[in-house]
Amino acid sequence: MPELGLFTAHCDSSGHPMFAQSEILRLEGEPVDVRQKQLGVPWLTAIAALPEQIVVEPDRFATHWNRRHDEVVVIAGPHCGADLIFPASATADEVDVALAERGYRRAEAWAHLDETAQLWCTDVYRTPAI
Repeated sequence: MPELGLFTAHCDSSGHPMFAQSEILRLEGEPVDVRQKQLGVPWLTAIAALPEQIVVEPDRFATHWNRRHDEVVVIAGPHCGADLIFPASATADEVDVALAERGYRRAEAWAHLDETAQLWCTDVYRTPAI
């Protein structure tokens, strides 16, 4: 979960965090919430709450942002028909908002493809209907 931030620890072959005795003893006297965070309890709790069934990644759609021509193109797959083309904004955050307004969410960071054409690309997911 992104709001938890990064947690790193040595783990066993099942992915359970392992700590040296000295690491555990160093936490003695710390408040409970500090100890739990240092031991990864919030992350383990979040992982345990994840669905157990198989989760399938939704279809990805290649997306190009041409800053020189001020347009974004979501290249449609076989399920959606034609490409979606709309005017681009000045910043990546603004383009992300415009994508969200059209029912898409960026899957990865924007990658700079061509310095001359000012072409950027990423993949997007179609936002599930609520």
